[in-house]
Amino acid sequence: MLYNNTISGHFSLNSLGKECFQETFIYRYTYRKVMVKLSHINLEKEGLDKFISPFEGEILTTLWEEGNLTSADLQKNLEKRDLSMHIATVSGLLSRLIDKGYVTREPMESGSKQRFIYSAKQDEKEFAELISHTILENLNNAFGTDFDQFMRSYIDRHSR
Repeated sequence: MLYNNTISGHFSLNSLGKECFQETFIYRYTYRKVMVKLSHINLEKEGLDKFISPFEGEILTTLWEEGNLTSADLQKNLEKRDLSMHIATVSGLLSRLIDKGYVTREPMESGSKQRFIYSAKQDEKEFAELISHTILENLNNAFGTDFDQFMRSYIDRHSR
């Protein structure tokens, strides 16, 4: 896999088909510990659903709008949006968003029970910039100078 521009693992290109090579070496790229898989981008969908699951998008949107929340508070806010989820589902989605680098969690003082406060790591604008940058880095790594030439041409055409 590509992690911070380095290839890890013991693979030979001859033992991998073209699709497997692209998925394993080209389309997985980490930038600032944020994973974006180009194969998971669905341009047919709207908003955040193009890049992350609809449920992950709802959680991020709620954190952006409401600020720092516990998983229980987040669950209640999601119910207000007509999105009812079991607390274990909310916790699982939060874990995935943490793993992807989109959400942080901090311990909270709460008696004997351990609780956490969750917050979005980036605001909406920073998130959009991060996704855009990661996608462009992916494309640049996959296509090199061909991509550079395409981007220059694209910018020239659209900056007039």
